[in-house]
Amino acid sequence: MRSEVDLVELWWEHGGADGIDFAPAQGRRNVLLALGEQLLANPGHPMAIRPLDTQSVDELLRAGVLRNVELGISVAFSHDIYEEWILERILRQRRGDIAEAIRDGCEDLQLARPLQLLATFLLERSEQGNDWAKLLAAVAEEDLRAIWSRVVLAAPVRSVRSAEMLDRIESVLIRDNAGLLRRLILAVRTNETVRDLRFLDESRFPDLTSDQREQFASEAAGPEIVSWMRLITWLVPRLDSLPTQISGELFPLLEAWVSAFPAAFARYFHVPEIAAWALQRLGKTDSSNEREDSWERRRDDKPLVPCDWTLHYATLQYRYVRCRRPVFCQPRIRSRLPRAASFRRPVLLPLLLNRHPEQEGGLIFVRLNLKTAPMAASNLV
Repeated sequence: MRSEVDLVELWWEHGGADGIDFAPAQGRRNVLLALGEQLLANPGHPMAIRPLDTQSVDELLRAGVLRNVELGISVAFSHDIYEEWILERILRQRRGDIAEAIRDGCEDLQLARPLQLLATFLLERSEQGNDWAKLLAAVAEEDLRAIWSRVVLAAPVRSVRSAEMLDRIESVLIRDNAGLLRRLILAVRTNETVRDLRFLDESRFPDLTSDQREQFASEAAGPEIVSWMRLITWLVPRLDSLPTQISGELFPLLEAWVSAFPAAFARYFHVPEIAAWALQRLGKTDSSNEREDSWERRRDDKPLVPCDWTLHYATLQYRYVRCRRPVFCQPRIRSRLPRAASFRRPVLLPLLLNRHPEQEGGLIFVRLNLKTAPMAASNLV
């Protein structure tokens, strides 16, 4: 039993109860499918049992899968997880017309988790992820909401077997300039988040309205650690080989990730590896006499922009510091910055703290909210 998919398969084999004998188990499976069809068409409503086999219904009631809503007339599933498992089975049966099945379910959000389970099943039972890619294409029809594509995309990082599944579908992900990998990163970055519940505490923010607290909690949402960790763990060893086409999605993911942890814990979440990779890239794109030139190319009054993704590497926030007192943009550093230049967003500069005994070997990125141009790390310390 390695994953939830295996558990669902075992549950289905037993027909939702303890017995494995085919005839009674098949009777329960037939009842579950009939109830699942009702649930798909009328989410949140009790399900009629009058036309169903009474013996099988009774067995499911005694097994705790169902509960009576109105005795002899209607029932409901006793737990959300049973609803998800049976709806996954309904969607699996209708895989050939999955988009129509979602429409039949009124695109209700109750289908999100079952669809993700279906995507996970296809990943675990497929050699190269082609069935998963077909499912993703099937739910991408124009009249369907984008959430269904994002749910399928995020399936690899929602499984305890994510490393195995991501390895299995790597060839699919990097196909066509890594189009699917780019979409996967975007789906994780936008969907797999946790709201900042501190804003919902009225005692902390008594002057905020209820709507403002909800808004700020959503805007300050951070990574859902487990899902992000699975993806980051898979990405980090491949950072040097990833195609540049995914940079637009990769950098915001890494920036949000390295900003999510205090220095004391950063080393456990691949932050040092990400920072070392960014520093290496900065070294390749910001060397010798080309350092300042690469930041000063202005044509026809266009905004100052870096070459070779220099600004993007620089904006990776690295907060892992092997010291007790991190130094953030002290006056002595600000006084030695080069001539001013306007930037649309704050710039983060790498510093090798190799002149302070307590901070020797530490590495930190300094946020400059000043309108200043970046400077090589070696000139700042």
